[in-house]
Amino acid sequence: MGDDPYPSVKNRAMARGFNQAGYNALNLGVSELRQGLKELRAYVDELKMPLVSANVQMAGGEKALWQSWLRLEIGGVSVAVTGVVAQNAVTAEQQQQLGIIVTDPLPALQQVLSRIRSKVDAVVVLADTGLAAARKIAQHTTGIDLLLVGGGGTRNYAKEHFGTAWLLKNGKNGALISTAQCYFADGRMTEVDDKIVPLDKGVKSNFDYAEPMLAYRLEVQQFKRGLRRMKEDKLKKELSSYRTMSPQEFMQAMKKKQVKVPEQIRKMQRVNNENKKQQ
Repeated sequence: MGDDPYPSVKNRAMARGFNQAGYNALNLGVSELRQGLKELRAYVDELKMPLVSANVQMAGGEKALWQSWLRLEIGGVSVAVTGVVAQNAVTAEQQQQLGIIVTDPLPALQQVLSRIRSKVDAVVVLADTGLAAARKIAQHTTGIDLLLVGGGGTRNYAKEHFGTAWLLKNGKNGALISTAQCYFADGRMTEVDDKIVPLDKGVKSNFDYAEPMLAYRLEVQQFKRGLRRMKEDKLKKELSSYRTMSPQEFMQAMKKKQVKVPEQIRKMQRVNNENKKQQ
């Protein structure tokens, strides 16, 4: 959070990648919430698909940058997509700075499901909660068909089934591509076949998809060069100001910066003090 320009470079690259992949929706997750409202607005402007969240609201009645759920028509099936994030994703102080309220995912999701379940054939929930919390959601919530889980660091790629909900956690820092083929009977999802493809050397590069990453690396290099120049200019100004200081003023300046002053400078200061006393 803050005015650091680096997140904007990362956000542009991520948005380009998501746009190129053609996603229908993205969950409002931990990384989006922690970047600050200014960066989040810029990120949303870059995206060609909406963000969804059932348990994050704007404080004070302001219009949100995301929607609670999205309706899609896929292969003749009406699908609702919503999302949740862990309640401890951001601190209370960060929530206040962002002007948001992050609530308990379970009751928030139940409230959204009560409104949408009868309107669609299937409900997909994107959960940036970690595996343990997602299992709790699947076990205590009715009306979910597919629960796609991120966060938490747990690497468990076996699909799980709780009541009507199929749970998949197929994530490894962007190193995997996962697909889920869903089967329906009598208007309900009955089975899910999932496939995981590691993005290793066996996968041929496609420039259309690689271009956002190349652009990101170039922008990072330019940003770092600009940051170095800023630091160099600041250092030159500091050195120039030191030349006009007396030894005592210089020592005070170093103390403020919490810099350990070399012994030879301390010796120069002692000699200078002694000379003044003799005068």
